[in-house]
Amino acid sequence: MVHWLELKDSVRDSRGRNTPMANNGTAYLLWFFSTFGICGIHRFYLGKPVSGILYFCTFGFLGIGQVVDLFLIPEMVDHKNLKQRLLYSSADVTTQPTIVRDVSTYTQTSPPLDVQF
Repeated sequence: MVHWLELKDSVRDSRGRNTPMANNGTAYLLWFFSTFGICGIHRFYLGKPVSGILYFCTFGFLGIGQVVDLFLIPEMVDHKNLKQRLLYSSADVTTQPTIVRDVSTYTQTSPPLDVQF
């Protein structure tokens, strides 16, 4: 049985532990709790505790911040997931992308110019 707050994706850190990834559905569900006076709980979930406290104390900046967050949640979720991937992903060389550049195009010699005076 899957708990409603359990996250589907996770990143395995260097110690072998799974670090859960955030998702939009859970963030929007927590955002919805602002209608019951619990403003800012979605910001705690997305790793922004300072703004979460500000939202909680000011009722989401009198509701204006809550409405703005309705549109910002997908970007905040993507930012948190990217941060977790960068911080907790393993340093296994086989899974890291590599850039291969063909340097021969930069080192080609041109034919000598035949200059006559």
